[in-house]
Amino acid sequence: SQFMIATEEGDIIFADLSIRKTEATNKEKEDEEDEDAEFSCVKWIAVDHPRPSVYLQESPFFPQILLSVSDWSFNLWKLGESKPLFCSPLANTYLTAGAWSLTRPAVLYVACSDGQILVWDFTDSSFNPSISLKATHSKITSMEFLSSSSQLSHAGARQQLLAVGDEVGTLHIFEVPRNLSRPVHKEESLMLKFLERE
Repeated sequence: SQFMIATEEGDIIFADLSIRKTEATNKEKEDEEDEDAEFSCVKWIAVDHPRPSVYLQESPFFPQILLSVSDWSFNLWKLGESKPLFCSPLANTYLTAGAWSLTRPAVLYVACSDGQILVWDFTDSSFNPSISLKATHSKITSMEFLSSSSQLSHAGARQQLLAVGDEVGTLHIFEVPRNLSRPVHKEESLMLKFLERE
């Protein structure tokens, strides 16, 4: 019953629909006559980007940390904060999608309209992407990691696959190199310290 959305105006909203049922039951008991009472299931709202976000996802390692991607930059948020923890530098091209690494707490992937994938490894640098890969000649429209439970049994447990879709309808499957799929020593605590410092 809890969900996050990004609005057309560039806001991020965290809402909980279960509050509605609880509050509605309590209000009925207190005052059945007041049907015009305002109700809000919104728990948190923040201004994210001046334009709509194209991607919003919670970190698989830090449940309170969000990645939002907009036209020229991405932000890292802590749920409940009024400002982002981290704002990326402006990109040279439109950003179109994003994805947290499923195996590395400090790595995220951002897709571009020129067909590039930018890999940000915060154990390496927070000023520039660590790796830039030309994945396709078309605009990337979606990007998703195959979770270990959805991988084929013959693929092997160590293989990490990234599915990338482009605007002409082509699906590209990339095998993520081991240095981007195997966590470095104490990576989760390093990323947590980075987020606290920011």
